[in-house]
Amino acid sequence: MLPGVAITATSTSAGTFSGGVWTVGDLESGSSSSLMLTIRADAGAASGTENVPVAFAVTAVNEPDPDGTNNSASAAASIISAADTEVGVIASPAINLQSGLFFSKVTITNGNADPIPAIRLFVDGLPDDVIVYNASGTASLGSPPEILSYLLYNQSLGPSDSVTLAVEFYRPSLDPNFNPTYKIDLLPVPETPPVAADSGIDVTRNEKLGNGDHLIEIASIPGATYAVEYSPDMTTWMRVLPSITAPANRLQWIDSGPPKTESHPSATASRFYRFVLIAAP
Repeated sequence: MLPGVAITATSTSAGTFSGGVWTVGDLESGSSSSLMLTIRADAGAASGTENVPVAFAVTAVNEPDPDGTNNSASAAASIISAADTEVGVIASPAINLQSGLFFSKVTITNGNADPIPAIRLFVDGLPDDVIVYNASGTASLGSPPEILSYLLYNQSLGPSDSVTLAVEFYRPSLDPNFNPTYKIDLLPVPETPPVAADSGIDVTRNEKLGNGDHLIEIASIPGATYAVEYSPDMTTWMRVLPSITAPANRLQWIDSGPPKTESHPSATASRFYRFVLIAAP
């Protein structure tokens, strides 16, 4: 392995893997087995296409090998690096008087030669009374590790491609004097998306805003938790993270595109919405 690159996990369909040796065990004629290696590159490892070579040698045990010419193989993995991924703030937090939230926009550009499978955008530098309202979750980042809120872009981002994420903040005082900073973590595979419900609550209001965002609304139960789901055809539904708690008897939600939904609503021919009641107070 290259410096700063290590195998962190293995998975085999048959046999065991230990110390660089895959013991397959009995393998019937014409059948096959597979080995999956998870490779992790440290921050200092050089990025590049197929720059992590992996070589294999095959040895038959307790059986004669009639053909010794096919007993070796090779493969190569690519390294994508956060250092080659640019994060730029294109809009600082500004208050939206209708929602009472601060909205900011951050653009991520993939400078790697290979696609990025998925991205977490971490938010740092916030005062204690500011929360990331549309955070997908929290996780540990950095050394020493720090627990930070993050937004998940759960799609592939191709070489030289960019995506703009809308970041929402809540601050009870509505004081605009805060300046978040952003860090990213690249994921080797997309996260498993949440499962959509079998049915939901139809929206009572669906309004296109001046910037192309969509505002939707339902009559809600104060204190109840709801999930938003959207669909291009009313057949295949996708759930939005995070879920939201109704502050009153009307609940509004704004589709501002990634990371809530896979694309901005203005970029789609049609999009349908519904709410799902997750928990009553």
